[in-house]
Amino acid sequence: MGRWAEFEEKEFETLANAALVMQQLPSPTPVQLFSPGQVLEKSLGFDFATYIDPMGQLYRTLFGSTPGAPGIPRGFFPQHQVPRTTATSSLNVFLQYKRPLFFAQQHRSAIWPRRQEHLAFTVEERTAGASRFAQVGSLDRLELALGSRALVRYVCPSTWRKPDLYERFATGRLLATSTFVAPHKLRLIGGRGYHRRWTFLDSNPRSGVPNPGGPEDDAEDGAQFGITLAEARIGPDAPHSTSELLDSATERVSGVRESLRKYREDTDRRQFDSQEQQEKRMRGEASHFPREHRQLVEEAISLALVARDLRTDWMVAGAAERDIAPAQVPE
Repeated sequence: MGRWAEFEEKEFETLANAALVMQQLPSPTPVQLFSPGQVLEKSLGFDFATYIDPMGQLYRTLFGSTPGAPGIPRGFFPQHQVPRTTATSSLNVFLQYKRPLFFAQQHRSAIWPRRQEHLAFTVEERTAGASRFAQVGSLDRLELALGSRALVRYVCPSTWRKPDLYERFATGRLLATSTFVAPHKLRLIGGRGYHRRWTFLDSNPRSGVPNPGGPEDDAEDGAQFGITLAEARIGPDAPHSTSELLDSATERVSGVRESLRKYREDTDRRQFDSQEQQEKRMRGEASHFPREHRQLVEEAISLALVARDLRTDWMVAGAAERDIAPAQVPE
């Protein structure tokens, strides 16, 4: 049996988010990450706070725990502010942080040699029946539904020791040594069901083996994910404005939302009722927006609710257009 990491999942999440906003991902074409609220404020072209109660549910949901949230003084990181150009390309990023299990030598896993120490993160939940894979299944469907508009990943550090976690954060290596795994990598062959875990070596977060019985497959470390992020952001199918980014978001994620609502209703009725009330309050707050902006905010709410129910951090990736030298005209 594996040993849980010495740190909590929230601990890793906090450090990883700080690394994302302060250091950005190490890639040839840096991509900036912003809270959805910041993006909406800049895109809509008016003071977002005018229409949102800072004590209200909508404000907390859009800004709550994402990079750029309240607590960082405005202008403290001016290089990370959202460019005002409408041509800035962007896409959604949904990250589900996981803490690892550590398997020492003489473990009983049939995947790795008995002398091979390794790590794993678990996607199976402690519920009965098919619902024990409700989260990974929903993340998989979200990835499919949003297509080129989003990147969805599990993120797990390649250390289980608390001092190593903080040392890597302090030296700027936390993201580069973490593994980023797309949910579809955990599907069983044939697509019916999911593996319980993703296992990998601490020395190589760029690949892993789903357990039980899966074939070895590629993953990404932080540097590779940064490159994927940059390429997806400027790809031919990438959205090129916030409106395009959020276009039809409600329709796209409706299937994911319905499955999550049913799961919540079946497993925790009290939480279900509370979250239904939260949504009602958010929709009510959105009704105070000017009509020309209301649909955009409604689409953002739909994505925010999916992120909340999946317990993921939702961010928006974007970057300002670089100066392009004028073409040389032959004389």
